[in-house]
Amino acid sequence: MIGNDIIDLELASKQSNYQRKGLIEKLFNLPEQQLILGADQPEIFFWNLWSRKEAAYKIYHRATKIRAFNPKQFSCELPFYINGILLGKVVTNHDFYWVRTTINSSYIYSEAVLNSEDFHNISEVDLVNIEKDLNGIPYHKISNNPISVTHHGNFERRIQLNRQIEPRL
Repeated sequence: MIGNDIIDLELASKQSNYQRKGLIEKLFNLPEQQLILGADQPEIFFWNLWSRKEAAYKIYHRATKIRAFNPKQFSCELPFYINGILLGKVVTNHDFYWVRTTINSSYIYSEAVLNSEDFHNISEVDLVNIEKDLNGIPYHKISNNPISVTHHGNFERRIQLNRQIEPRL
């Protein structure tokens, strides 16, 4: 399973005030709030955690078919850097998802998978090969591989896990 999310930082800074009263408390648990407020760049850290939660939620939704997103249900563990990329876990209930995040001056981009080895099996997908199942979940119409789509502002990514999946019924 796979999920992804991208944040256009310029658009986010124009459209959303991360410091709006009660917003951080509404979206993040206490340890995450402390990380955001204690960060050198709190706005970047806010969007970093948000992007990681969104990417993990896409896997959760695919597995459970539950469309309700409760951000506090998803808890970001403190990530660590490997070769300039953040790698960490997002935990919900008794499940966890591996998430790797790239941050640059233009965007924050997160990819989530169930197994950390799956990061090696991710590739980008052309828009013409995407269909949705009865639950509105995207998949590759030729390979049946799960697909995740994200777009925000000037950025869009469509990715799949490269493995053969049983045909859909």
